Amino acid sequence: MIVFVFSVVLGTGAMVRNAGWTRVRPHSARASGSFVPSREEMHLPRVMLWAWERPEDLRFLNPHTAGVAFLAGTIEISSLRPETSKALNASVVLHPRLQPLLVPPGTALMAVVRIETRNDLWHQVKNRRHDIPPVSSGPSYSNAQRFQVADMIASVATLPGVRAVQVDYDATESERTFYEQLLEDVRTRMPQGMPLSITALASWCVGDKWLDTLPQGTINEAVPMLFRMGSDAARVASFLQAGNQFPARVCRTSLGVSTDEPFSSLDYSRFVW
Repeated sequence: MIVFVFSVVLGTGAMVRNAGWTRVRPHSARASGSFVPSREEMHLPRVMLWAWERPEDLRFLNPHTAGVAFLAGTIEISSLRPETSKALNASVVLHPRLQPLLVPPGTALMAVVRIETRNDLWHQVKNRRHDIPPVSSGPSYSNAQRFQVADMIASVATLPGVRAVQVDYDATESERTFYEQLLEDVRTRMPQGMPLSITALASWCVGDKWLDTLPQGTINEAVPMLFRMGSDAARVASFLQAGNQFPARVCRTSLGVSTDEPFSSLDYSRFVW
């Protein structure tokens, strides 16, 4: 079992409360089908603390038993298809981590890159408040934008102590082709053998198998995020408690949960297939 622990912070800077993101990994971390993990093990502790957007002093950790998945940066992508290099640079912006992160020597680190667009749920709510019209469906990003985003993500692999990279992107259905191609681009830019992880909406793992269409070896895992699921929560809980396994094979080696939601009290060992 790998546990990611993070803090939820309001826009005002007031901490709401601690929460946890838990992953379950079988001892033989191997999956069949189109998902084939790296020949090398991920070499990550079974407990990981997730350091999000605030200063973190985690020097109390034992690096032999715990690691840190930290937000390395957030990429904002405009839906515009830029026609000039200046417009391209304005349409893809990387906001690097500015808050200090203190960890003991030898701590295993996973660099997390969050991707945000006007299509994601958070921005849809924000845009409605400001009467910003929704983005039309269909492809909305150019190859040049994709290449720039891939370069930005791959760059965090060179940060000191980083052993793995994770992409956190709530891609809409119209953005899937872009995301698939982006992950392939990132893989070719990352150091050989370095694990590439992604977060996954629960719907991608329960009722959708599009992640299984990724070319073999593109990603090492997809972590289904089993919290803040809204109307899907009851359906997903019933699905797992009935002993079912995710149709998407890439989702079967990990679980993402929050300690402030009912999933945190479940016996995770039951979900190790």
